Amino acid sequence: MFQERRSALRAPAGIEIEIYRPSEKIYLGKGKLLNISSGGLNFLSEEIFFLGTHLLLKFILWEKFLILLSGEVIWTRREEKLHRYGIKFIQAEILEKERIRKYVHTELSKEKYIL
Repeated sequence: MFQERRSALRAPAGIEIEIYRPSEKIYLGKGKLLNISSGGLNFLSEEIFFLGTHLLLKFILWEKFLILLSGEVIWTRREEKLHRYGIKFIQAEILEKERIRKYVHTELSKEKYIL
């Protein structure tokens, strides 16, 4: 039987993201956020990042809330012409964490009622 390793609930999120190098805030590329939780997320991108790389991720939740999060690449997988990355949050403001928590709860509630 499969056992979930994640400590937080994760919700789907087809949201465009911008990726930056945190220290200099240099733009590195873009990607598509696949899912998100209060502790991390995963996304697809054409860009190549290595395990342990720190990234600054920028995206909009609910088409109105700007989210900026620092994270570390904790896993990577090639998917056809793209790369899929697992990110563990390193730094996030309390307000951003709360918005993500509400987003996850709302999205999972919607899925529960879809037939």
